[in-house]
Amino acid sequence: MRVSRSLCLLALLALVLVTLPSFTAALCKCKKQTKDIGPCSTKLDVCGCLKSVVKWRYKCSASASGVSADYSWTKSGEGAAKGAIIALFNKLGQPGHCNCQAAPVPFGKCQIPARACFYFASEGNLDKGVASFKATVTGPSGVSTASVEVTGQSDASVAVQTAVKQLLAKDPAIVAKCQSANMFMDEASFDFQLPQSLNMSLPEVDNSMDRFLISASELLAANEQN
Repeated sequence: MRVSRSLCLLALLALVLVTLPSFTAALCKCKKQTKDIGPCSTKLDVCGCLKSVVKWRYKCSASASGVSADYSWTKSGEGAAKGAIIALFNKLGQPGHCNCQAAPVPFGKCQIPARACFYFASEGNLDKGVASFKATVTGPSGVSTASVEVTGQSDASVAVQTAVKQLLAKDPAIVAKCQSANMFMDEASFDFQLPQSLNMSLPEVDNSMDRFLISASELLAANEQN
């Protein structure tokens, strides 16, 4: 009887292991939600999948402003979602993207086009709603084709000011052509409404398959000991 039970359990486990690759490919539970991150309506698709006999792993796709980013595989849905959000906001940054603001910087008789965009440098900063800023400035139309981008700033206006200074150093002729009396510029106004914290509701994944496999293996081990 014991031998027969052991053989049955072994056969059951063998069947599960043989069919596991195709079975696990379909065994994913997903949850879609939309999260407002500052001015960005961010779509999240978090999935938990059975990746091996007793291991669930998570992946997430995040999208906003027509741009998407994926992150996988992690031990939690929260980790996957945060990884995807960080990757997404590092990809965003073009004109019209939700995490950016554009404003001209007055300089002499010219206007220097400037764009500041926020992103998150780490998961810890994302949790606390602490953004970093990157800024892109280009030479005034008809005056210069030079452009500069700076990253890693803690303030949008500082990012733009730093970028403008680097632009003027890159193309000093801008000062003369814009008839500016000095190298200083008026401040452009940037007012980002950023999240103070990120509190996500994450999908619950049914791990009954985990319990089945563990119970079967434990039962087999106990039977062999007897």
